[in-house]
Amino acid sequence: DGTDAALTERLARLDELLTGVVLSA
Repeated sequence: DGTDAALTERLARLDELLTGVVLSA
């Protein structure tokens, strides 16, 4: 199912983005 893969990728990017925000704060 491609939907699960897309969701995983989206979550990974969100986690990366949040980590960047936390580190720069």
